[in-house]
Amino acid sequence: NMFYYSLGKHWVDAYQAWNFAFVAGSVEASRAAKLLIPVTMCTASSDPSLYIQRRVILLALALMHHYSLTTESSDSLGISKFELHTLLQHDHKEQTEDLFVRRFDIAELLGSTIQHKVKVTIPSKDSVERVLYNLCNEHCHKPSLTNLPSSADQEAFQVYTGFVTWITVMVTGFGSEISFFMFYLLKSGWTLKMEILWKIAQMMFSLLMLTTFGCAAHQNFVALLTLLVGLWKFGFPETFCNLYVAIYDTSQKKVTRLIPLINGIGSVTHHGAASLVICMLLTGVVSANPS
Repeated sequence: NMFYYSLGKHWVDAYQAWNFAFVAGSVEASRAAKLLIPVTMCTASSDPSLYIQRRVILLALALMHHYSLTTESSDSLGISKFELHTLLQHDHKEQTEDLFVRRFDIAELLGSTIQHKVKVTIPSKDSVERVLYNLCNEHCHKPSLTNLPSSADQEAFQVYTGFVTWITVMVTGFGSEISFFMFYLLKSGWTLKMEILWKIAQMMFSLLMLTTFGCAAHQNFVALLTLLVGLWKFGFPETFCNLYVAIYDTSQKKVTRLIPLINGIGSVTHHGAASLVICMLLTGVVSANPS
């Protein structure tokens, strides 16, 4: 049977490097041979999920080889395995003590490099529970996994969350335009002060949208605030006014009213497409990483 454990390439590479540094500084160099076998060294590039299985098998084979040599040597010398093992340990300690001191600097350098260069993310509670659930052949950790979705379900849930967020943003954005139009513009009309504020809102659009994209790329939900303020320009009814004029301004010819209608539809499409990308970035459906 195959044992799959989804660790990821970065985790496997980091573990290999750390293990090599540990061997270099604490045990004899010959023990590093099991780390240099291609079947484990190349697992990260071929299929990282098989690394644990191959690593366990090779470790078992290495232990079998080590103790089989001890058994053969004890039989040929006519002493017990325990006595041979004690002699080997004492001899090994005397011969390699100075060597360990010289190799410690190398091991420390390797370890510090790994510590500063390798970033291993902390697994979520759900992912740990899923691994334990699979390891015990679905007989334990069941209460915490009753409603735990599969990887395909998790991707579907991310998409679902993205669309829910997008619909919420669209309703809030266009709702702010309608509220501004009904409770302020219809009562007070378009004033010079409002014209100045409108120009400021247009000027801030680029900066706010750049901030929105930067926050969304890091899944920071502050992006929703800057998205609403920037894309809908502080609630100014840019889109709603165009649609309102196109539908209700009967003083103009139908052909003339096509212009604000097209502008309004274009604004709705533009706002919807831009906010959809931001919402999908926030929920992890898409990534800002070029790879």
